[in-house]
Amino acid sequence: MSLYKIDWKKYLSSDRSRTSNYNKGEGVLDERISFESDFGRAVFSSASRRMHDKTQVMPLNSDDNVHSRLTHSLEVMSIAQSLGDNICRNEEFKELYKADSYELERQISAILKTAAIMHDIGNPPFGHFGEYIISNYFMDLLIPQNSIVDEVSKSLLLKSIKSDNGFKLNNQQILDFVLFDGNAQGLRVITKLQYLNDLNGLNLTYATLGTYLKYPNAGISDKKYIGTKKHGIYYSENEIFNKVVEACNLKAIDIEGKTYIKRHPLSYLVEAADTICYRSMDIEDGWSLGWYSFKDLVEKINTEINALNKKNDLDICKIIDYKNFESDKEPNRKKMVDFRVKLIQYFVNLATKNFLDNLENIDNGVYSFELLDQDPYQLEKALKKFTEKYIFTNREIQFAELTGSSVIKGLLDILIDSYFSKDKLYRAHSRTITSKTILRTAIHEQLGDIPNSNDELNTFDIEKLDDYQKLRIIVDFVSGMTDQYAVKLYQRLSGQKL
Repeated sequence: MSLYKIDWKKYLSSDRSRTSNYNKGEGVLDERISFESDFGRAVFSSASRRMHDKTQVMPLNSDDNVHSRLTHSLEVMSIAQSLGDNICRNEEFKELYKADSYELERQISAILKTAAIMHDIGNPPFGHFGEYIISNYFMDLLIPQNSIVDEVSKSLLLKSIKSDNGFKLNNQQILDFVLFDGNAQGLRVITKLQYLNDLNGLNLTYATLGTYLKYPNAGISDKKYIGTKKHGIYYSENEIFNKVVEACNLKAIDIEGKTYIKRHPLSYLVEAADTICYRSMDIEDGWSLGWYSFKDLVEKINTEINALNKKNDLDICKIIDYKNFESDKEPNRKKMVDFRVKLIQYFVNLATKNFLDNLENIDNGVYSFELLDQDPYQLEKALKKFTEKYIFTNREIQFAELTGSSVIKGLLDILIDSYFSKDKLYRAHSRTITSKTILRTAIHEQLGDIPNSNDELNTFDIEKLDDYQKLRIIVDFVSGMTDQYAVKLYQRLSGQKL
């Protein structure tokens, strides 16, 4: 079968919200293309630095062998680049694009690296459990008559929100809080909260932003299409989202003639790189922490593979071509690393094949799978079941997540009481606590003013902001915290420590 030819030019827009003139300055030597410049902007951002103390698997862990969001993101970047290289160096790809293939490889590689290193930039403290805590907190606060945590029930409920919760919010604004998601928060971080003196954030190219968008969906969750599985765009980022959609040609038409937003093709590769890394590295982290032996790990994964495939003779070591399981000459550390390397190779080859085999459906916006879903051995599903049984149920994680729940809920309680207080002096306390960058962003976003001086900021009355912006500030602030900072701030504000 010949390779389908995507018109990559329509997806690789190098335009930005604000025209960048940096490279045009006299005496400036910078041979990077726009997408390579994006990578520098992401790497040097304060939001990237904060990921060093955000949970990947084990909250509040001081073991250097265990992954943080930052080390995880670096690994995702490496795998995403490998996937891009595999595709662009494919012989059929090079034949299809001829002289353009080298430049396409350079562009695609840079875009994938940037989107990958930023893919978790919006995650709150305490990892995915932190997302769950924030979402459910606002379900109780904004829709008090029906505190349902099931995603399907949420979606059904939110189709017709009728909630007298005391806050002046429209239905789309309510969605941003009750369906809080790190991906949507990340877009806000990238495009707004890395604030200097305008509302363009890092001012990345539209192609990079399009690739970052895992869920290009401003509405409720809808699992009919992979790109709408979650609420991935906040009300506050609708404008930049629409610009990305137009610039990267992300509009598609379904069989009923209705227009919808499709995923950027490169977003599938970032998603696959993410899954490859957390599936392979989570099991290594659990082994490093001593939660199971290498032998137990392999045997338990085999149990899951055979159960999923309704067989009794499948062996992960044979599937991934790992030959040293029975060796007595190799230390367990080397066995674990070699096993992980073979596992990653298997998944990278699978993702590459599935991407190339499904290019036409991806281009047309009708491919609704993750690239690792179509696997004859269902290996990714087996690893997921293993982590659910033997990692995330671990007592240490459960205790740490309960700590995270208390901390995040406690901070939200304190900040909401302060921001919505009728007492001007009490409201002023919230101004002191909160990040000045986040306050500047909110004031500029709603009022169009740029409070440059600290004096202006220190005398600004929060009451001038509407309810949406107040809640937006609170969630921006809490979700941007590192795990340790969140704990320390909560201890101070709750009077546990001075």
